Amino acid sequence: MWAGDDLYNLVAGNVEKLGNFLEGFSGKYFRVSGDGESKDSKTILQGYKSILTSKITEDSLTNFAKWEPGHGRFRFRRP
Repeated sequence: MWAGDDLYNLVAGNVEKLGNFLEGFSGKYFRVSGDGESKDSKTILQGYKSILTSKITEDSLTNFAKWEPGHGRFRFRRP
């Protein structure tokens, strides 16, 4: 597996978790109604904490991705 692909997937997952956290935060503290979907606050908080702890993994994947040759459809270097 390419480290650049793993890094991309990790960052994309973290952005999704951050979006879920912000949606849950706004729904809980600003009383936004009409979203119809209630998520467990502990699950949302755990997702946010996993974003904060993924920094070491992101750094190591970034260092590995620097050494990768260009690959993929466009042959660009990643990240």
